[in-house]
Amino acid sequence: MERRSFIKQSCQACAAIALGPALVAALDSCASTVVLKTTAQNNIVSVPLTAFAEKNQVTLRVSGRAFDLLCVKVEENTFRTLEMKCTHQDQPLVSSGKSLYCNSHGSQFDLEGKVLKDPASRPLRKFVTAIEGEQVLIQLS
Repeated sequence: MERRSFIKQSCQACAAIALGPALVAALDSCASTVVLKTTAQNNIVSVPLTAFAEKNQVTLRVSGRAFDLLCVKVEENTFRTLEMKCTHQDQPLVSSGKSLYCNSHGSQFDLEGKVLKDPASRPLRKFVTAIEGEQVLIQLS
């Protein structure tokens, strides 16, 4: 093996070993979340409890709304719904699974809607969320 090839392969192997755990963590946080396209009837969105079978979060793309909603299963019978709209300059947010990020200006929010990182200073909008039978109901008004 040529010296140049050996050095190149060795450097690639070292980089893979050193960066491997960080890359896995980064990719895990970007793991696809469930996105459910739905509509509201009488300002209420209904989500089947089965949508939370594999993940504790569901992103809701509600017809006619400019921003997605994030419905989070907090405990067995407790859910929270947040508007995925940054309170800094009304930009869409992305869920990492553990928090919400604004890719435009770097604001960060926890899954309760509280600001973790500036420039946003106000918490996210929350919606009344309850369980009725086998459905999670979200009141949009």
